[in-house]
Amino acid sequence: MSYYIDFFRTEPTGPLTSLREYTVASQLADSRSGSPQPEQCTEEGYDDPVSLGLIPEDNVIRLFYSFHTMLNPVLALLDPALHTPHYVRRRSKVLYTAILAASCKFFNPGLYKRVHDLAQRLIGRALADGICTIEYIQALSIISYWREPDDGSCWRKIGLAIRMAYELNLHLVSEDMMPLDELAARERLNQERTWFHLICYDWNSALQRGKPRMISENHFPKDARQWLNGHAGIASNADLLLVVSIELAPHYNLYQSLRSATTDRNRNHLAPFIRHTIREGERLNEMWAPEKVDPTISHISRSFIQFYNLRMRLITSELKLLVTTPIPGASHLALLDCANAALAIVKHVTEEFAPHGYLSYGQDFIPFSTAYAGAWLFKQHPRMDDQLRTATLDTFRRLSETCRAQTRFDRDTTSYYSRFFDHLVNFLTPTQNGAGGVGNGQMFSGPTGIGARGGLGGTGFVPGGNIQTNMNAMLPSSLPPLEDMDATWVLAANGFDNLGLEGTMNLGLTMGSVPFSARLN
Repeated sequence: MSYYIDFFRTEPTGPLTSLREYTVASQLADSRSGSPQPEQCTEEGYDDPVSLGLIPEDNVIRLFYSFHTMLNPVLALLDPALHTPHYVRRRSKVLYTAILAASCKFFNPGLYKRVHDLAQRLIGRALADGICTIEYIQALSIISYWREPDDGSCWRKIGLAIRMAYELNLHLVSEDMMPLDELAARERLNQERTWFHLICYDWNSALQRGKPRMISENHFPKDARQWLNGHAGIASNADLLLVVSIELAPHYNLYQSLRSATTDRNRNHLAPFIRHTIREGERLNEMWAPEKVDPTISHISRSFIQFYNLRMRLITSELKLLVTTPIPGASHLALLDCANAALAIVKHVTEEFAPHGYLSYGQDFIPFSTAYAGAWLFKQHPRMDDQLRTATLDTFRRLSETCRAQTRFDRDTTSYYSRFFDHLVNFLTPTQNGAGGVGNGQMFSGPTGIGARGGLGGTGFVPGGNIQTNMNAMLPSSLPPLEDMDATWVLAANGFDNLGLEGTMNLGLTMGSVPFSARLN
């Protein structure tokens, strides 16, 4: 009997019905006739939240269900049909506790601190005991992804997880046929999925920190789509998002390299390769367009795929700026494509992520990409005509207001979005006495620019100059400071320094009293 339940591929329509189905699925998964039982874990003598009385056992099934339906689609790591409470608890108390800690963070905050502290202790003990298992790797990833704002150990924990994955040979591609037994097949896919997840996590962390990646592209899957199609009958609810991420990652790397390497001297020499990269990015965006992907995937997965699609659209639009012919009209259309792509990212956060509560789940990539889009628009703001400038400010304000309305506590995730965009709005808006506004309120003026395609009709940039010079025009060197941004947003803005882009803009953001600047294209 297959224990894969299709409701994991859709949003829960009724919590009691869906939860009951999940309970039945768990019982089938752990008691079906003829299935090999999971091996006992090597964590001898380890406690867990249930054995210590931190979480009533009756609550565990609900917390696992919440993790699999709302968090795992973002992380793209576990298999809901395999990683049932009983299976995970027998395999690894560390992973069991990490899942419960992540779920408590969002769905039972009153239990979170004690469970999270236990998870951290178990992770440290497992390292001291020399444990090297796939479950330990997964626990490190979960705890690192949904970390506390003051936890600076994420980079090191992911490095440890990758080292252990190499030690377990997860990077090696199996030439064997997929096992006929479903449990054995799912456990093999669990290993492959974990490696793919680490590829994406490694890339994202390295990009933001400006550090070398640990995983070489030689160890990327040769054809992630073939892997996805090869197990369609027993796919996890996040496999599609994982494959999209893997396919886009090399293109992001190319983008970063091209932007840092292209100069006025070598621009013509690199132009054919830049155009090829643009075509490949557009091909990927067309392939993974939200309206073309599996219609049965959950809303949260579809929303994140659309966000990745918009991010790739901005990247390809920026690359076009490097090869745009400097003739009247062409440069302004290229800039408008970038502006529309950046505005679409901010609007997606306002209209999709924020209303559904997804901002808290996407720990790093959403702040990084959203701040990047906002800062790109900020940098180009002096060159915009009145209509595009107004549209940009309105978009910033809507995001800030939407997030502020959802903020319950000072340190809520949504509060940092509103603070960041409030800061941009305040500095771009001239005051009555002339303070504030880019250049102390001295904005460019001129005739209405060329209308934007597929976006802002009748708005645009003020004509004039060579785009290859103007695209890196400097902004004022300092802005009023913004206090109390958490480590995630500090990391997001610091990540701009690592893109190798020309033109430095000091955003004046601080965490406590430590300022940082952001380098923008």
